[in-house]
Amino acid sequence: FALQCFNEPNGVYVTVRCIAPSALQVGKFAYCLDYSMDGHTLKYESPDVKKVFEVSSQIPQDDFLFVPHCFLRGELLEMKIGIGLKVRA
Repeated sequence: FALQCFNEPNGVYVTVRCIAPSALQVGKFAYCLDYSMDGHTLKYESPDVKKVFEVSSQIPQDDFLFVPHCFLRGELLEMKIGIGLKVRA
């Protein structure tokens, strides 16, 4: 898995990608990102981790958590990350 952070003028974009072929044997994963500051929490739950062959240097257009600079504590971005295997019901 690759966790990517893009520090832009208006804030930080955070996303998770799975570096793997799109074969069925790889399985399906979901992820959750949580960032908290001063009692406020930003949360993003993705139903699927996107599978890619390589990471991109482009800002993600979907499936990301955006943290505005006003929510950051200095230069440190400390967050909770959960990645789980999706099980068929």
